[in-house]
Amino acid sequence: MKKWKLQTTAILLGGGLALSTPASALAEIQNSTIAKTEQKEEEKEESEAEPESESESKPEEEKKEEESEPESKPEEEEKEEESEPESKPEEEEKEEESEPESKPEEEEKEEESEPESEPEEEPEKTHPSEARIQEIIQWIDALPEGSDENFDMIQERYDEIQKICEEIDYMPEEDQARITNLQKLMDLMEWINQQTETAWSGTCGSNARWELDRVDGNLIITGTGGIGSSSSDDEPFKGMFRFGRVEIKEGIRWIGQKAFYGTGMKSITFPSTLTDIYKDAFRDCKDLTYVTLPSGLRKIGSGAFYGCQSLTNVSFNSRLQEIGFSAFADCNLSMVTIPGNVKKIGYRAFMGNRLTNITIEDGVERIEDNAFQENPTLKSAVIPGSVSDFRPSMFARCYQLQKVVLNEGIQTISTRFAENEELAYIQIPETVTSIRDDAFRDCPNVTIYGVRGSYAETYANEHGIPFSAQKKELPAISKITNTCSGSHIYWKKFTGAKSYNLYRSTSKDGTYTKIATTAATNYTDTNVKSGTTYYYKIRANRSNGVSDASTAKGVVFVETPDITLRVNRSTGIGLGWNKISGATGYAVYRKSYSGSGAWKRVATITNASTLSWVDTSVKNNNGSQYRYTVRALAGSDRKTLSGCRNTGRTMVRIFTPTISKVTVGSGSMKVLWDRNTAVHGYEVRLMRGQSIDTYTVGGNQNVYQNLNGLQKGATYKVQVRSYKKVSGVGTFYSAWSAPQNVTVK
Repeated sequence: MKKWKLQTTAILLGGGLALSTPASALAEIQNSTIAKTEQKEEEKEESEAEPESESESKPEEEKKEEESEPESKPEEEEKEEESEPESKPEEEEKEEESEPESKPEEEEKEEESEPESEPEEEPEKTHPSEARIQEIIQWIDALPEGSDENFDMIQERYDEIQKICEEIDYMPEEDQARITNLQKLMDLMEWINQQTETAWSGTCGSNARWELDRVDGNLIITGTGGIGSSSSDDEPFKGMFRFGRVEIKEGIRWIGQKAFYGTGMKSITFPSTLTDIYKDAFRDCKDLTYVTLPSGLRKIGSGAFYGCQSLTNVSFNSRLQEIGFSAFADCNLSMVTIPGNVKKIGYRAFMGNRLTNITIEDGVERIEDNAFQENPTLKSAVIPGSVSDFRPSMFARCYQLQKVVLNEGIQTISTRFAENEELAYIQIPETVTSIRDDAFRDCPNVTIYGVRGSYAETYANEHGIPFSAQKKELPAISKITNTCSGSHIYWKKFTGAKSYNLYRSTSKDGTYTKIATTAATNYTDTNVKSGTTYYYKIRANRSNGVSDASTAKGVVFVETPDITLRVNRSTGIGLGWNKISGATGYAVYRKSYSGSGAWKRVATITNASTLSWVDTSVKNNNGSQYRYTVRALAGSDRKTLSGCRNTGRTMVRIFTPTISKVTVGSGSMKVLWDRNTAVHGYEVRLMRGQSIDTYTVGGNQNVYQNLNGLQKGATYKVQVRSYKKVSGVGTFYSAWSAPQNVTVK
């Protein structure tokens, strides 16, 4: 019997892919099996008539062995006899012992004449899987005839059938031959494989196609437009419940309603082109564990991931605008961070999860009723000021909720924390002007934290709730840095702020003048003078008015120096820069020409009058390229820095060549020098009095120069230097060699 295996993915595809499943397919299998069984019985009868002739041709020793076989019972009979003696009477035991001697001569002769043919009454050797195999075959026989549901029903027992097939495949062929109706099971598998033979690819949208990998069962989707339908339950992958990973290629823009409803995917990769996920797209994908939403996604429809019970983590993108109702209900999320670009969180969006804490960034405008209902493990939550109305039953049945922080900007608390016995801390900002009367009913341990004199204090006193006064929140300037264009002021984002007013003064306690209004959280003051100290304050503009001013923060502004000199000297690279008003020193920074890595401070000049410096650490680095920048220092401690020219100034370290020989001729001379393989050429300078002539020697192979037409008897000075060109930057020279005096003959 030939070995056979069930195709691993053969039963993965269901009727939802419009497979060709004949109405009488199983009946045909049964009929063909009966015919094959009858044929086998005929062949068996023919074979039973042959043993006599075969036995006559065998040697006597083989005949004797065959004659003794009837006394040797199959192993199963022997085991049964060994396990039964204790329960049988002695008389029965004696009868069994005497049976071989009391056999009639006719039976012995029959056994001798048909040694190769076993009696049909004797039990065959069984395999541990045989009973299960027979049960599966009986179940197949009982399937209703003429229905496409047959295929779906077979799918339900896929794992069991596959395991049985694998066990059979590893059985010896002689054991396979003993299994009753094995051919029927093989015929069934062949039929299934035939039905799914072409079901490895298809369409899943007007311009989208799918392809199932035969080896690993992964689903690949390509094309443009959408998958399924955006307005109806198309369910293009209904029944394909066993593929593991899904990869959607670039070009797909949306995923339609119930596109993957109830499939058994374990992971999915989204394209950056995806903008919308529609209703119930991944509903009841119970094996899906993690989702990273693409950067371009704008909307998640209602119930999109409802019932994904293995989903423990989801990462939202920075462009998402809306999360539909019940979008992530009945999942298993433990933590969630909602970015500020999400304008709306739908009704029951995260109901029935295992959240322990939630973070909602400032910018979210609306959170619908019951959004986080039935999260029994939720302990803390922070709601931004951009959410104007704290909606009803937002945290219903969150029985372990202990701490809630409501940030500046929230105006109305419409929710109820009823029966949240663990709730001990709620921070209510002074922007709140309305709280529902029964908001904290049956919350015996709650304390309201707020600003003295706010509505929150009034509410607490009226309802007999403990109140803890907090220091009033103010905007805060985080840092001020000097740049090449001015002083750059940074401040922390203030909850509830729509914009900010920036004020400046030249003294800490002086008069402050408004210099800017901006919605950003930073500003560059360009109207500044080097050496002057400036102080800044910030106020936040909110819907309910302007906040108090922040604490003043000052800085000495100093301009950024520019490098004006870059030369090679015998001892290293020499730098020079312009003087900066108000500077108390300078700092020199260096990094490699490639620009990789951070700037490294290589020198600190504490004398404000010193405007040059030689980098001797590169003395021996012939041909190496660097970038330099200089910053001014301010203040007696020199901790205030000017801006930094981040591109820096390029410089190449080049060795000075040495003149090795000068040969003098009649009205001429020949100058020779040492070769430098790191340069692109040389220059020779000839001087006599005020007259200077320069000669260029291209390449570094020629290391000599003939000078002709010279005045006989005159004395000249000769020098040599090398150069290197940097593409897009310029040409860099070494220092001149020491001059040599040469008298022409």
